[in-house]
Amino acid sequence: MKLIPLTVISQKKVPIFLFCAIPLISFPAISVELGYGVGSMGIKYEAGHKLSESFNARLGFSEYGYVASDYNHSADVASSMDMLLNQDATVDIEQLSLLFDYHPWRGDFRFTGGVSKNKLLLELVNYGDGEFIINDYVFSDHWVESTELTMQLANGVSPYFGVGWSTGFDRKSGFSFSGDLGFYYAVDFTLNFSAKCTENTSRFQCAKVRSHALKQQRKLRDDSELLIMPMLAALVSYKF
Repeated sequence: MKLIPLTVISQKKVPIFLFCAIPLISFPAISVELGYGVGSMGIKYEAGHKLSESFNARLGFSEYGYVASDYNHSADVASSMDMLLNQDATVDIEQLSLLFDYHPWRGDFRFTGGVSKNKLLLELVNYGDGEFIINDYVFSDHWVESTELTMQLANGVSPYFGVGWSTGFDRKSGFSFSGDLGFYYAVDFTLNFSAKCTENTSRFQCAKVRSHALKQQRKLRDDSELLIMPMLAALVSYKF
């Protein structure tokens, strides 16, 4: 299995919510914590505020995108991981989250709950290397020119649950480190899979290819009816 090269194409948007949080620093009565780090949804920016001796609130924004291209790859479509590692790909990810932390012992450890608004667009194109496997059926590249898989998670507000830590929860100011480990339920998820026939393919042959492509799409959709997506993040923060 050959890994494809990645080229970053996003991370150009400025997190406006951070600029909204910066003016609050001038008010001594309001303790604001600004963070920057990486996570499963890309580069992450965060603004937090301690609500009480045990509770904290955070507003986060994550964004990441890349394109990948390699024409010498496998033609299998057996799993999402295989497709991600072996196809031309375009990925666009954005996430806006509102989280509430509970520190049961007023220390670093915390339980977290909240909601996240997610955008995930994944487009994968497979040009084949002699054969295509569609719905467990092998097709020659004389019949099939390419296959395309599109997965999209957009306009969905998902609940989030997790655990984590923050070394700066009890501090009045200064630098700290924090992390999250949890999951959210993906809602409003769509998936499409299609196959493009070659110019030399007969109508009968192409109908057979498309029939198997439709069955493959149904299998993938059944596997994705309930998606539990992981949430991982590590940040460096400064509390004013």
